[in-house]
Amino acid sequence: MKSLAIILAAVLLTGCGATSKKVVMLDPIKPRMPADVRQKCDPVPNAPPRGSSMGDLYTWSDSMVDLYADCALRDRAKLRWVESQGM
Repeated sequence: MKSLAIILAAVLLTGCGATSKKVVMLDPIKPRMPADVRQKCDPVPNAPPRGSSMGDLYTWSDSMVDLYADCALRDRAKLRWVESQGM
């Protein structure tokens, strides 16, 4: 049983050591990410205070949907740019 534990430990340690980290080198010839794609998402607005009307809640939730859509489009553009660079 003790030899099984030693063999198992040796196999697990060699399995962890065999992985290599992916190094991403920026090529100065390749273009940089466009500024409009590099923008961060807008901060989430505060929810209306308790006791607000349904109209206030609707306006707030509608603005949240708009913010999410803008951020999702921007993230999709970032992904496409990264894929176009071969990363």
